[in-house]
Amino acid sequence: MRRVQRTLLVVNVVPLVVGSLLSSFTDIPAIFLYRRLTLGMVWGLLQICLFVITAWLFELRSQRLCDPVEVSLNSDLSQVKW
Repeated sequence: MRRVQRTLLVVNVVPLVVGSLLSSFTDIPAIFLYRRLTLGMVWGLLQICLFVITAWLFELRSQRLCDPVEVSLNSDLSQVKW
């Protein structure tokens, strides 16, 4: 597993595990932070934002770090005259 994949996995699994543990206690996620906004809702929104940002960064890095075999194949195809 590449470093980028490991980072994406760890960054997204840790909040998921913490959220799962918090969901087993109904009184903790039900704490009101601001008017009708609860701790559980804030945690869920933060998880979604974290997932979207890390997926976006993963895609950017994956495009930058490409497979050398793929690069050689693409360069060979670009030299072929039709």
